[in-house]
Formats: sequence, structure tokens, C-alpha cells
Amino acid sequence: MLNYFFGLLSGVFWGADTYILSLTTINSLILAFIHDFFSFIIVFIFILANKRFLYQLKSINLNGTKIVIIASFFGSFVGMGSFIMSIKYIGVSASILSALYPLIGVIFSKIILKEKLSKIASIGFMISILSTMCTSIVLYNDIEFNSYGILFGLLCAFGWGMECVIINLALKEHIHPISIVFIRQFTSSILFMFCIVFSIYFTKNNMLSIQNYNYLNLIILSSFLEQCLIFYITKALTGLAL
Repeated sequence: MLNYFFGLLSGVFWGADTYILSLTTINSLILAFIHDFFSFIIVFIFILANKRFLYQLKSINLNGTKIVIIASFFGSFVGMGSFIMSIKYIGVSASILSALYPLIGVIFSKIILKEKLSKIASIGFMISILSTMCTSIVLYNDIEFNSYGILFGLLCAFGWGMECVIINLALKEHIHPISIVFIRQFTSSILFMFCIVFSIYFTKNNMLSIQNYNYLNLIILSSFLEQCLIFYITKALTGLAL
């Protein structure tokens, strides 16, 4: 039952994270980098404060590390990056589209891992889809329709769905959820940093102007919420099959 509770908690933090990110007007790449970098700092401090987690991080084999890095690319770089872009165009409505990621995860889990959906997972899957449909109907008049926002929202769902599938492989390598989150956020921070550098170099865009940091406190709070979100999702996956 504890794993289901962790799954519910991840949804609560995900909703709060979405709302806070929608309040900012910072450049999307900068926002994604700061968001994931502060999340990385939080988990890094947590690992340093607990020698057991530090030992577990050091004990990860190369194969396990590669799996988590690939999952990080889909989940954080593709998923989170697209999510922030979707929020930019359609606001909190992005959460409705991104909520389709369990569907993507189930489809690719059956294709790639040949896994069957358990009865509990089937019920949860149906609740997720029905909830998304009900939310769309109730908020129909308030939903912002934008082709770019919809595209990025669906891309986000794809990224997160693929991450769930690949993370299952990492969990089979007996990698602790904290170590997975650490590698995920570190990989994401590096990728977004490179994107920012290339963007500044090729477009000569002054993205680092001081006004971009007016929402730094909100981004840090959002990073903490995302940290909780990822941790609880991973904890839930530790005890549940797709």
C-alpha cells in the first residue's frame, strides 16, 4: 500500500510544480536548467548527508549508469523540456496532455519489455485516462488551444512514458531511487546547459539578463517539488510493475 501512497504523492507534487512554473516568465531553456540544477543540488546535499546513499551511488555498475542516463534523456531533457515549453504556450493546461504518459508507458512496456499490465495497474491506468478526460471536459472553456503547446505536451507525455519503461530496467539492476534521481538531474542539467551555450552562441540572445532571475525563489521551490515528484514516482515503481 505504501507504494500506491508514493504514487499519489507524486501526483500532488506534480500539480504544485506545474502551477508554480506557470507563474514565471523566464526563458524556457534557462527555466529548465535552473529548475533541474537546483533539484540536482538538493539531492546531492541529501546524499552527502547520508553515507549509506553515497555508498550506494558509488556501487552502481556501468550498465546501470547507462540505463539511467538514457532514461534521463527521455524523462528530463525531452519530457521536462517539452513540459516547460508546453506551459509557455498553454499554461497549466499542459498538465492535462502530459497526464497521458501512463498510456505511453504501458504501450511501450508491452512492446519493449513484453510486460503484462497487472489488475491494480489496469485500474490505475483507467482512472488516469478517465480523470484526464473529465478534467478536459470540465475545464474545456478555460483550456488554451495552441498547436505548439499541444505538440510539446504530447512530446512530454512520450518522454515521461519512455522514462518509466527504461527506469524499470534500472530498478532491475537494484539501483536505489535516490541514486537514479541524482544521475537523472545531473544529466539533465548538463544537457540543458549545453543547449543554453549553443543558443547564446548561435543566436546571440541575451538570455542571462538580470531580469530573468526575478522568479528565482519560485523556481527553487518548483525544483524541490519536482525532486519530491521524481523520488516518489521512482519509489512507487520500485514496488509496482507497469
